[in-house]
Amino acid sequence: MPHCLIKKISSFFKKPILALKRNKIFRIATSSHSFRATLKGQFKYIKEKGFDYILICTKDDLIDDVAVEEEAKYLPLTLTRKITPLNDLKALFVLIFYILKEKPEIVHTHSPKAGLIGMLAAFICRVPKRIHTVAGLPLVEKTGVVKKILIMCEKITYLCSSVIFFNSRVQADYVLKEGWVSKSKSKVIGEGSSNGIDLSYFDPGALDEQKLAPIKKQYELSDNDFVICYIGRMASAKGINELVKSFVDLEKRYDNLKLILVGEEEPKEPLEPKIYETISNDDNIIRIDHQKDIRPYLSLSDIFILPSYREGFPQVIMQACAMKCCIICTDINGCNEMIKHNFNGLLIAPKSVQEINIAVEKLIDNPDLRSRFKGRARSYIEENFSQQEFWNKLSMFYLNDLTSNGD
Repeated sequence: MPHCLIKKISSFFKKPILALKRNKIFRIATSSHSFRATLKGQFKYIKEKGFDYILICTKDDLIDDVAVEEEAKYLPLTLTRKITPLNDLKALFVLIFYILKEKPEIVHTHSPKAGLIGMLAAFICRVPKRIHTVAGLPLVEKTGVVKKILIMCEKITYLCSSVIFFNSRVQADYVLKEGWVSKSKSKVIGEGSSNGIDLSYFDPGALDEQKLAPIKKQYELSDNDFVICYIGRMASAKGINELVKSFVDLEKRYDNLKLILVGEEEPKEPLEPKIYETISNDDNIIRIDHQKDIRPYLSLSDIFILPSYREGFPQVIMQACAMKCCIICTDINGCNEMIKHNFNGLLIAPKSVQEINIAVEKLIDNPDLRSRFKGRARSYIEENFSQQEFWNKLSMFYLNDLTSNGD
């Protein structure tokens, strides 16, 4: 293709086709979980800086309350995590309609599917400021044709964007090494994460001790129990199969051992049938559904564990650190940027029952080591992941760092 033609096409897509409404932002995600959990509080704060937010995701029972709490407008858009061409094409046209109607100056997407549809629609409509946040790469676990399709979709998302936010420096390095995006488009806010952490809320000193008594009574927890806690989706990719198998081994050797599993079921990534059976039948395993306030469970934990196969930049690790938990997590992107092995926690290989066993035994047998890890965990988070600082840097980026043409 002649260079002059390429230049004309590029110039065409740089010129907005809309009379844009300054500081109006579309934030798009596949599900409301991103808004009500991962990004909670961010929209309300940035709105106070002069921005007008519209949240867009798949409709569910919680999104209306989230929009009210964040003082944002909500628009429904049916998105799926799977490869669904017809549904995705419909979503693309619906989103183009929303953009033409609302005329946002900025479109900012989260999650792979929302990124693909959102960046394509924003590019077609020539929205000047197009941001996609990469908070994890599920394609890393895929193989064959599916992986090739997902890589192609990821490349299209990056091509259509003007800026890519990575919530992890290791993740940014991986994508740059693969050559999927240019360095000039890549950015990490602060030291990483998608939202920082509210250190005044996740503070052991701020937790009302009266909240712990009913939980201990309900689940018959005594002061002599040694509690291992996991908080997150009950999905196979979170390492729950290995964690439960490890616990079955460990409870044979240690008295008063308890495992608390907090989180919602994930039917798309089910556990092994025998694991569900073990969770139901083992009196030392306590199964608790999703909780809005996880601080009491972190506070009750002697060890917090996240044996995940992959992560972006897990909020729950920051939260556990801030609550002065003793932490074991897998040596994967995101986790190993917050937990430094043998300094403020232990890192283990993913998919390994044996390594979970060894790490838990080490911490059970070394109370002084647990105490050191707890103190260092919060200090590290305080120095690097303040939520207020993260929000301020993001709002300043919206205001100052994005050029008027989005390049």
